[in-house]
Amino acid sequence: MAEAKDVERLTRGRARADILRTNAVASIRSVHELALRVSSEPKVAPQFLVAVTDLDMLWSQFKLEDESVLDFLIKLDKTSEYSSGLPAEVRALITESKAIADSLIPKGADAVDMSYINSNFTSRNVPTPLAPPTVINNSNSRLPEIPLPKFDGDFKYWPTFRDRFKALVDSRSNLTPIDKMYYLIGCLRGSAAEAVRSIPVASDSYDLAWTTLSNRFNRPRMVATSLVDKLLNVPSSTQESLLELTSFLCEFSESVSLLNALNIPDLSSFLLFALAFRRLPISTRKLFESTVTSDYPSMSELLTFVESRVSILELVGDSSSRTNKGTTASKPFYGDQLRKVGDRHKGQQSSHVTSFVTAASNKICPCCSEPHLLESCPRFKSWTVDDRTRWTREKKLCFMCFSAGHWSNQCKSKNRCHLCNRRHHHLVHIQPIEQRNRDEAPRSDTSLCASAALHQSNASSVVLGTALVHVRDRAGEWQTMRALIDSASQISAVTTACVDRLKLKCTRWTSPVTGLGGVPVINVQGRVEFSVQPRFAVEPVLAVHAWVLPLIL
Repeated sequence: MAEAKDVERLTRGRARADILRTNAVASIRSVHELALRVSSEPKVAPQFLVAVTDLDMLWSQFKLEDESVLDFLIKLDKTSEYSSGLPAEVRALITESKAIADSLIPKGADAVDMSYINSNFTSRNVPTPLAPPTVINNSNSRLPEIPLPKFDGDFKYWPTFRDRFKALVDSRSNLTPIDKMYYLIGCLRGSAAEAVRSIPVASDSYDLAWTTLSNRFNRPRMVATSLVDKLLNVPSSTQESLLELTSFLCEFSESVSLLNALNIPDLSSFLLFALAFRRLPISTRKLFESTVTSDYPSMSELLTFVESRVSILELVGDSSSRTNKGTTASKPFYGDQLRKVGDRHKGQQSSHVTSFVTAASNKICPCCSEPHLLESCPRFKSWTVDDRTRWTREKKLCFMCFSAGHWSNQCKSKNRCHLCNRRHHHLVHIQPIEQRNRDEAPRSDTSLCASAALHQSNASSVVLGTALVHVRDRAGEWQTMRALIDSASQISAVTTACVDRLKLKCTRWTSPVTGLGGVPVINVQGRVEFSVQPRFAVEPVLAVHAWVLPLIL
């Protein structure tokens, strides 16, 4: 009795699921039939586009009820009655319907469907004349979508963008200004979009936006100059291969085509102008641009301008030369090279010496860019000795004559430091440590003098403390090192073995390093920079500049 009730219950459930599945299939078939009518009856297209949005929901409902039917058939042991081909058939109907709907929907501002514009704007606003039967038969065929051009602010591609956008959008009288504005905004990228970002999107803003873009990016002269520069900068081919020849052909074909499209009145003269103009100094080019009026200047215009500048500079140059001679002749000059030349030409007339001083005084200081030598630079002299030494080393200048191209051990200058008579300039003279302590020690406090006297002893050895610290290596990892702590030392030193272990980059050091009693420290390997922190704390982190020595005793 119970089994009969279970069978009856399963049979009712199967019938209910079968009815719901049939309804879902019927709804899907109706949408598909509507899709097939669109090609012959365009008026049903809006109704079809609305109905196609329900296909996903209908497909989910169909799958749910189809699975329910299958479950009931399995429990009733009637699986042979299941329609296995029905899901595939329904899925095919949905796919075809969605494909037809997708072909009817335009792709927004990125693509303009010409047939969609004609059917939605022309038929609405302009009466369509009666066409021959052959034209009526072809009116339903759809052309491929014509994508709107994109413009990112590159001057070279403004003419192409301008012409294509005018042909596709601007020239269409059936489009409203607000529609053209939206299409224009959708085509802009980068700096072009920034140029019109402040313009509000309104029906009366389209002309303003288009004028703004034209004034900003319509630079035919810059386009032509950039194309010439691109041709001149094409790398030379090293061998005859398919890749290099194809690249050569693409580069020149594109640039030459764009040059021809600019319709330059005298292309050969402009090419000569572009080659010559890029060789002039920037100040001369600025003056020329302030006077030129034509879009494409010619070579004759440039030569005429340069001739006028030469005439002006000849007049101004004579008076300025006389002024420089009178000014610089009264000032003494202490450069090493002038002393050499002065010794070698003592018997010559003073006029030759004066002209030499004038030329030398025009040397630009590498520190402040003023017309004087580095040793006379107020900014350089205001620094501390350590800062002057560090800056000179970073600029790779000689420590004797402050010239580039050689080091102090190769310098031919005979001048030495007047403070220690060593081979370096007195501005980078590092005072010995004991001399610093002697200069800085207070002499007026008698109690301190007594304390210093009591501190002196006849001990023959001094015990210094050591500590284990963490040092950051080149890879950024912390390594444990033993540091020797000497509170009286004025510099930090590190052994060559430690530098090799940490894999630190050692910079060259040419200035002399002196030890106790002014004894020079020989075999200085260079200088390194690294960070030190305690072993059991994250702070403080000290930046250390240390000299590299083979051994620390």
